[in-house]
Amino acid sequence: MKFIGGERIPYELQDHIIAQLEGDGKTLATCSLISSRWFERSRSLMDISLVTYIERDGYIPPRAMDLITLLDAPHSTLGRFIQKVSILGPDVAWISLEEFDRGSKYAYEEYSWLIEAICPHLCHVRALTLRLMTWSRISQEAKHQLGSLSSLLTITWIEVNFDTLADLVQFTGRCFRNLRGLRIDRLRLDKGSESESSISAWDPNTFSSLRALTLLGEDTTAPFFSSSSTIFPVHNIDTLYLTLRLQYVSGPYLLRSILDATAPNLSALTLDTSPCRSFSYPISLSQMVKLRCLRIATKIDPSLVEWFTETLDSNSKTSKLEVFCFCIHERDLEDLDFPSIERALLGLNASIITAFLDNDHGTESPLAEKVIQGMPRLSMTGRLRVKALPFEDDLFQM
Repeated sequence: MKFIGGERIPYELQDHIIAQLEGDGKTLATCSLISSRWFERSRSLMDISLVTYIERDGYIPPRAMDLITLLDAPHSTLGRFIQKVSILGPDVAWISLEEFDRGSKYAYEEYSWLIEAICPHLCHVRALTLRLMTWSRISQEAKHQLGSLSSLLTITWIEVNFDTLADLVQFTGRCFRNLRGLRIDRLRLDKGSESESSISAWDPNTFSSLRALTLLGEDTTAPFFSSSSTIFPVHNIDTLYLTLRLQYVSGPYLLRSILDATAPNLSALTLDTSPCRSFSYPISLSQMVKLRCLRIATKIDPSLVEWFTETLDSNSKTSKLEVFCFCIHERDLEDLDFPSIERALLGLNASIITAFLDNDHGTESPLAEKVIQGMPRLSMTGRLRVKALPFEDDLFQM
C-alpha cells in the first residue's frame, strides 16, 4: 500500500492498523479484500467459528455437506482461518444422567465420516467442543483426526458418554500437550463411577500447560475432583469455574479440596452451587492472594445470605481483587437482607461490583433501582453496577 505521493506504508504499520480492528468482523472482512497481505492478516484476526452436527438418524444437513465441499475445493484457504470448532453428535440431548438416548449405528458411521472429512483441513483450530456423543462408538480414524489438532488450546466435553473417566483423561492429555483450557460438563460413564486410583497414576506433566479449568461437579466427575492434584499440576491453574451438583455428603469436601489446591495461584474464580441447594458451607478465600476476579454465579436468595456474607468475610487477604460479580433474582428482592449484603460488599477491595438481576427474561428490570436503594452506602462509592442477567447466556463462563 502507498501514500498518494507514492511512498509505501511500512508493513509493520499496516499490520498495526489492522490489529486495531480485532473484534470488528465486518471491517476485517472488508480489509481482507484489499490485498493478499491484508487478506492473511485480517483473516488471522477474525474469530471464525465452525458449528456442525448430524441428525440422530445419520442425516448430514446440506450446510455441513456444503462446508466439506468448500474445504475440499482447490486452492481453498478457509480451513486455515477457522479457530473454533463445535461438533454435535447424534445422541439425544440429556434430561438427566440416567435418561438419554444414543444415535443409531449408521448415524455413528456418518458422524465418524464427518469428523474424518473436516479435521484434516483445520490446521489452526484453537478451541474444540464435542457434544452429544458416545466416545466408544466413533471410529478410530475419527479419534485420530481429532487428536491431530495439535494447535488446540482449549477443549470442551459436554454431554459425552465415556466408558471410564480415564478414557477422557488419557486421550486429552496424550493428544493435546499445549492445552491451556479444559471444560467437562454433564459427563456420563457407561461403566459406572470409578475409584480415584484408576486415574491417579497419570503423569501430571502431561497437563503442564493447563491454566483454566471448568468443571461440573457431579457423581461421575467426583474422582476427577479428588484426584485432580495427581492428574495435572493444580498449582498452575489460574482460572477456575466450578459448578457443584454433588448431592452426597462428600461434595463440600471435594469442592474445598480443589479450591485449596488451586488457591495460591488463582486470579479468576467463578463458583456456582445453584444445582446443589443443600450446600451451605462458606468458601474460604483467605489463601487466594492473587485473586483479581471473583464471580458468584449462585443466585443469592434469603436462605443463602449468611453463606454469601461469610464467604466474602474471608476475603481479608485477597487485596488484589478488582472485579466482583454476583446474581440475585428479582422475586427475592423484597426478602433479601440488603444491610448484611452491603456490609460484606463494603469490605471488598474490588473497584467494580456488579449485581446481575435475573428476571427469567434477560431484559432490563425496572426493579434495578431497588437494589441500588437497598445498598445506599455502596452506591455512593460509585463501585456498584446493576445489570440484567441475559437469558440462557454463559455470562459467567470463562
